Order: sequence, then structure tokens, then C-alpha cells
Amino acid sequence: MNARTLMWTSLALLASCTTTTTMTDAASAPDTAPSDAALADAAVVDDAGLGDDTGPIDCDRDRDGVPRDVPGCFVSPGFEADCNDDDPAVYPAAVVTCRDGRIARCGAATTLATQVGIAELGVTTLRFVGAVGETSSRVSITAEPAPLLGGPAAGMVAVWGATGVALAPVSEAILGGPEPRLTYALPWRQPMGTSVVATAVGSIGGIPRTSVLAMVDSSPSARLMEPALPPSDRVLSAPRAGGFLPVVVVLDDAPEATLVTVTTEAGVTYLRLATATSHRDVAVASPPSGAAPWLAAAGHTLLWGWTGARTVQLVDSITDDVTAWTLGADALGRGDLETPAEPAVTDHDDLIAVVPTSLGLESLQRTCVTGTCTTAMHTITPTTALAGPTNVAVSETTVWERDLFVVATASETAAPTHLHFVRAPSTIVAELTIGNDVAVRDLAMSSTDRYGGRLVLLGTTIGGEGTLTGVLFCDIE
Repeated sequence: MNARTLMWTSLALLASCTTTTTMTDAASAPDTAPSDAALADAAVVDDAGLGDDTGPIDCDRDRDGVPRDVPGCFVSPGFEADCNDDDPAVYPAAVVTCRDGRIARCGAATTLATQVGIAELGVTTLRFVGAVGETSSRVSITAEPAPLLGGPAAGMVAVWGATGVALAPVSEAILGGPEPRLTYALPWRQPMGTSVVATAVGSIGGIPRTSVLAMVDSSPSARLMEPALPPSDRVLSAPRAGGFLPVVVVLDDAPEATLVTVTTEAGVTYLRLATATSHRDVAVASPPSGAAPWLAAAGHTLLWGWTGARTVQLVDSITDDVTAWTLGADALGRGDLETPAEPAVTDHDDLIAVVPTSLGLESLQRTCVTGTCTTAMHTITPTTALAGPTNVAVSETTVWERDLFVVATASETAAPTHLHFVRAPSTIVAELTIGNDVAVRDLAMSSTDRYGGRLVLLGTTIGGEGTLTGVLFCDIE
């Protein structure tokens, strides 16, 4: 089954590891009319559902397309009923606008927001964003708003495999509306005979910020492309004699485009930091033969490791310092890191790094106050134990609740995908299960201040196709 035909009909909230609620989208609301059998069997009730014989019931008094749950009204299995049938702007999957003086959602969304400790939370439906037709596809995402392909967009998603890249802007309609849609860009394909080794999307510092697509191919070269019309294409780096390893990131805290690739020579592994005018290499640990390497970046910090590694490394791209982080168990898959949107000090040294192991989500959290930084290691324990090849993505959720962050976990061999809302240092306050029935090959997260709140975007790949889900966190007013 491919992602285009998946029926992702619900988002289940694991409220306290014992109760499950269903979150649905109003765009998929069921028919408000009850079946003939239901009408035949139902007692005649009034509009309040009190059971007197004043006439047929009106199942959707506010005409928002979502029926209420009273005798005589039919609510499709897997969907939530309207919890306020007197207000057409309030229903379980309403479009959320932060700081508009109303709580638009109800039901499971309200329960989740209460557990997380925020005023309001919105979750979009799963959407198709691109395809390369390869089951080994990967995904990269940036939520930074920028002009893309001749028009405004809220970010960019790239899905890639060995033979090509599909690039799609994230539209401003990500949070919904009468007919929420993404606008799709035509796939960017490499020249015939050239295979894609790695790719990433990112944002480059400056005002306005610019979203870019970075690509490493078998030509061999590493290039940076700005998806404007016409697109620009600059070669920033060539590999060492040993060639590239299949990972690349874009540093988003640099004054100019900085592409980081992994290259080898004579048994030594290097991170190559390249700009349009120069490059330099930082030596790091070499993965064993057959290991799957990974590289993550946030701010000016890089996280380097591989599946099965017991020690991963943090690399400062300003000082070139390399710090070893010894895990309690071998890494199950790819780790990730994030820097807060509003760090306590201007040196941007606050960070949260997370690596999946058999012990759980092992995290390194560095906090800086008035220039003094402390680092601590913690283990976050998900409700469902991690097993097999598992990748994670981490993102800050709100700028108002700085100790709250979200970690996404996805096994490459088993469904579903989970979002874990974590109160620092290690307390999971809620978990959201993305209801897919196919294992996610890869995932990536990015966040930005949008729509009066903090927008977190989750990109995944399933069977060679990319998907996108958005979560909006509104601050407490």
C-alpha cells in the first residue's frame, strides 16, 4: 500500500496511557443525516435531545457539517461528534487561530492542549507532498517562511531517493480552511545517469531568510540550489578521494550559505563545511563498515553518529570543537537536535539532542544562563518501548513555554508514528499517535513562529512518497 491510498482517518491521543481519544478533520466530516435504520429505531426527541415528542431531531443545528451525538443522530465510527452544536466555528477539527479570543476546537484537541499546558492546539490532516517512487526515500523539511518558486510559502519539503528529488513548498493554507491544499512544485530531477547521494532543505540567515535545497550527487559534487525562478545552482564543495557519505545538512545559523557534507580519505572521516568562497574540514569518528551514518544540525551545532553507535559526537561549527557523548545503549537509528527559538543568552548555546536507544529516548540538554552553561543527560521513556531501527526528530514547540519540546519517533519496520510532548527534562505529558498502518521510512521536523503561535511541521516518507502534518501551539493569553 502506498501513501497516496492510505486512510489516515484519525489522530489518537494517549491521554494517560490508559485512555484513547480520536481526533478528526472537518474536511472529512461524515454525513450529518442518520441512516434509515437509525431513524426507524430512534425515539423521537427534541432539539435538546431530551426525548419528548416535539418533532424530528436536527442533528446539525449550526450547519458546520459535524453532527452532535444524541439519540437519533449518526456519527460515523472514528469521528468525533460536535461538542458545541450552537456555534459553527467550534467543532473537533476546526481551524485554529491563536489569540483570536476563542477556543475553536473541542474534544480530543482540547484534552491534549490541557495536558500539554497550552491554551489551544491545532493538528492538520496528513497530506501528500511529493514522490520519488523509491521505498528507500528520505525527507528533509524547513518551516522558515520564504518566497519559493515564484510565490510565498511557509516552508519547503524535499523527498529524495537514489534517482531524484521531489520538492514541494508548504503552502500558507497548512492549517486548513474550507479546502486546505498544498501547492506542488514539479520534481527537480538530476541529469540522466547521475544518482542522488543525499539532499537537505534549510534556511540561510539574513533578512529575508532564504530557503535552499542542498544536494550531493555522484558526479561527484555538493551543490546548493535556491528554488526561485529561474533557480540558481552553485557547486560549493568537492569530496576527498574517498568520496561522500550519504548525509548532508544546511547550517541555519550562518550568515551565508553553509553546506555540511561527510567525506572520507585514508580511513579518516571529515565533516566538510563549505561556503561559496571557502571550505574547511573537521575530523570526526569513522563509522564501521556497513553502518548507516546520520548527521543533524541546529543553530551552529552538528550531531554526528550512526546506527549501532555507543558514542556520538557534538561538533561546534564556529570553534570546530568536537565533544563525545556516550550513550547508555547502542543507537537504534538517527538522532536529532534543536536549539530554542529564544535562547537565554546571545551565544545560542542552549540545545536539546535526542538519540533513540533500547533504553528509550536518550537526551542531552544544555542550558545557558548569563553566559554559564550546564549540560545534563536524561532518558525519556515513551509509552511504547522502542525496538528495531527507529529514527527520531525533535523540535521546540513554543517560545512561551521554553521547557516544552516535542519528539517524533518512527520505526522503519513497524507503524505507527508517535509525537511525544516532553516537559524538560524528561517527563512525557502527552503522546499523539499518527494513525498510519504502514511503517515510516524517514521523518524530519522543523518549527517556526506562525499564525500567532508555534508551528511544528512533521515530514515523513512512506513507500517512496512524502507526507506532511502540522501542529500549531497557541500560547496562554
